[in-house]
Amino acid sequence: MDNLIINPTISTPFVNFDLKTGIFKLSGVSRPEDVMDYYRPVMDWLEKLTINVMANKDGSSDLKKIVLIYKLDYFNTASSKFIHKITRELSNLREAGTELSVQWHYEEGDEQMREDGEYLSEAAGMEFEFLEESE
Repeated sequence: MDNLIINPTISTPFVNFDLKTGIFKLSGVSRPEDVMDYYRPVMDWLEKLTINVMANKDGSSDLKKIVLIYKLDYFNTASSKFIHKITRELSNLREAGTELSVQWHYEEGDEQMREDGEYLSEAAGMEFEFLEESE
């Protein structure tokens, strides 16, 4: 299975899900015109990953740990649903022994972005690490 890399545009985020390092990063702006069309390949890739890892529940999967990094400047409501779905899909891998941690980066003073992350953390039933960054 290959890494998933989707280059950003003015309205879509950079996606870099690296299987070798276990670092899965979504960054930039997420307000695609057609959110379903944009996120479909991401969700398809994650479903294939889940199938592959779950087929190797005996511990033979190379993917022992995933760090999911959200470093979004802005996302719309439709995108938030897919951010939630991405998190939930990856949380399924914990059943196969894959460790998952989620980092939510936000700019210093951007309390709305932190609150959005807290909401998504609660909705996913997972603890996020919140990292405030200065410019």
